[in-house]
Order: sequence, then structure tokens, then C-alpha cells
Amino acid sequence: MARSKEPVAKAMIRGHIVREPETARTMAGTWICRLTVDKPVGPASRPVRMALYVKGELAKRCGSNLFEGDLIEATGEIGPLRMGVGHQELLVADGDLKLRERRARATA
Repeated sequence: MARSKEPVAKAMIRGHIVREPETARTMAGTWICRLTVDKPVGPASRPVRMALYVKGELAKRCGSNLFEGDLIEATGEIGPLRMGVGHQELLVADGDLKLRERRARATA
């Protein structure tokens, strides 16, 4: 298999979802899902926070199957810095997002 010589910046993050996933459809009809994940670093520090963007069929499933507090692991390409965004973004492809642990939910 030939390797591309194009520059790429990839990253992996494992952390808890800190707000409910947001799903939407683009004008072209593609599903997208935005997840915000953080990894606490200590009581005196701000947590590492990253927004993850997932596209396609996986995005549709993320919006209905992942919840705040779930522990996930994702690998993706680091997206370009956008004006007005206070943290880095990770663009996740199909198959590069895994649920590692469900948040314990209170039962009624």
C-alpha cells in the first residue's frame, strides 16, 4: 500500500462528553454531529477541551446513542483554527470513534 506524502496532523483523545451531542444536516443533506470532550488535568488547571466533528452515518448514530458523561475515544485529523473558537477541533472519520464507558445513570 502506497503512503501519501501529504502533510497531516492527527490526534487521539479519550475523555468524557461534557455536553449533549448536537446533530444537524448540511445543505447537501450530510449528517454532522458535534461532541465536546474534556480531560481533567487537576483542580488548579483548566481541563483540556476539544470539539469533535463527525460526518455521515456515524454522526446520525452519535446524536442518538451518546450522552453527556459517556467516556469516548476518538482519532482524527486536527482541523484548522477558526476565528471565534476557543479550543482546537478534531475531524473524526467513520470508524474512528469508540464508546469506552457509559455514564452511570440514575434509575427511577
